[in-house]
Amino acid sequence: MNFVDSDDWVDLNMLEEMSEYLTGSEKEMIASDYVIEKVDGSKSCVFQELPPGEYDRDEIERKVIPNLLGREKRYVTISRCMKLISRKLIIDNMKYSDPRIRLSEDTTIMLPSLIDCDRLVIMDHKTYYHYLYVNESMVHKYDEKLYANIRLLKETVLHIINDKFEGEELEERKKQLDQEYIFWLLLVLKNEARGNPAGYRKNIMDICKTEEICKLVKSTPVEIRQSSNKLLYLVLKHPCFLTVSLLRLAMIWYYRRG
Repeated sequence: MNFVDSDDWVDLNMLEEMSEYLTGSEKEMIASDYVIEKVDGSKSCVFQELPPGEYDRDEIERKVIPNLLGREKRYVTISRCMKLISRKLIIDNMKYSDPRIRLSEDTTIMLPSLIDCDRLVIMDHKTYYHYLYVNESMVHKYDEKLYANIRLLKETVLHIINDKFEGEELEERKKQLDQEYIFWLLLVLKNEARGNPAGYRKNIMDICKTEEICKLVKSTPVEIRQSSNKLLYLVLKHPCFLTVSLLRLAMIWYYRRG
């Protein structure tokens, strides 16, 4: 199975060349890379963090699954796009799909599919898929329900890992989910600071100062490398008038420049 978002496009040779890697296995996935296309004509390639190659079940368990959650940059893209996916992987995991989740909904299908995968091929820097970056699209405009969306997404992912793992591995995946949740919360703060000029300060303070979030941030270490995320993480850890105001100014400057 292959998926393409309505405003994106793919190279004409994508399916032909990706299908050459198929073996007929019921649980295999072929992944390529993609290009971010901006309306001003500029573009940039995005490659999988997982090195190109073929990974069998043993390698997936050792190298892929331990890196699916809790990383600032995806080891394997969670998007359903830019991939050929065995039908069985999708059908078997459709039970986790929740129509109430509107952002990062691909996680509910692709995470369990990657966990169940017996054979994964990462193509060698093949950017067949073209992702159109539009500031006004749903993923870039203000979403007042994003925080609720992220909380529901966390519950769904917890359900997935409870089903897929047990024992010590389950506890490790739960810790990684907490790390993942922190990165999702950074998106929530960005959404508020960028798109909610009237209520961003109150909403950010309310979110960051809840008992749940305070406890999560104190008990869950994450590695932050991207400069934009460092300011967001600072606000998450130390929400106050100064840090929240700096975040709002940074968002205004960045998006006016872009």
